Amino acid sequence: MATISSTSPVDYSRQEAFSADMKNTLNSVHVIIGCGGIGFWLGMFLAMNGADKFILIDGDGIEHSNLNRLPVPESFIGFNKTHALKRQIRFLRADTQITAIGKHATEDIVFKIIKKLVIDIPYYYGGRNGKKNVILWDTTDDARFQQKYYKVFKEHDKYGDRLKYRKIGYEGYEIASYAKYNVWVDENYQAGYRTSRANSITSALSACFGILSQAFNIEDDVCLNIKDIACNKQSVPPSGDGQVVNERPREIDQEFEEEEEEPETANDGLDDDEQPAEPHIFVTATPEHRGWEVRTTTTTE
Repeated sequence: MATISSTSPVDYSRQEAFSADMKNTLNSVHVIIGCGGIGFWLGMFLAMNGADKFILIDGDGIEHSNLNRLPVPESFIGFNKTHALKRQIRFLRADTQITAIGKHATEDIVFKIIKKLVIDIPYYYGGRNGKKNVILWDTTDDARFQQKYYKVFKEHDKYGDRLKYRKIGYEGYEIASYAKYNVWVDENYQAGYRTSRANSITSALSACFGILSQAFNIEDDVCLNIKDIACNKQSVPPSGDGQVVNERPREIDQEFEEEEEEPETANDGLDDDEQPAEPHIFVTATPEHRGWEVRTTTTTE
């Protein structure tokens, strides 16, 4: 990715190493089904990092209940979500190419988009001599329709690397990324949010988690409990991988109390530069690991 392109004044030089991992993802055509909490942040984060080809699908308008999750003012109430997201992306990146479809995503609509992008016109959005990969992002909250979108995708998986699918969701403090599609549906299933913990933080984190999962080609279905990670409790991915670290960091106020009680000359016989470093908690995911690893390391300045 160029530092500053001829069509954009944005300087991406500080994310060059990051962009190397993200290259295939950012250079794709992004079909986002559902432009509410997760989908809205997903579109904005992708655009801010250099993606410039979008097809947005959502038949709903912005309501008062959406304002706690969407970075829009009250004046956007009543706007179709796809048009609101298109407007916000264009405000940040004027050189983006965006198609906004203000309708509910039926199987027929998803099929026609895949047919147009992957089958009929392989150079669509990519120039006659170039082919763009297509990523189908499902951020909807109705598992019955999610199953239908995934079915359409599977019917076209013969196109291999040209067409990708990723479902992103969250419930309370749990965020999840699905590449193989493993979500819940039973006879008593009800669409929509099942808790009162829908918020902008986990919406945005879910979008970030989905983007990174796609960039790292994580093919497993992975669920993380953000609260458990923040509190340094056990968090094991569905695959069963990962090591659990139970050591909790010292409380900040306790640390200050200990420093105040110590004499100024007391340093346990060590100079300041020689004091043992505090343990740092890392949660990492790599293409080779395929799962999540929680580990403790000791670092020095």
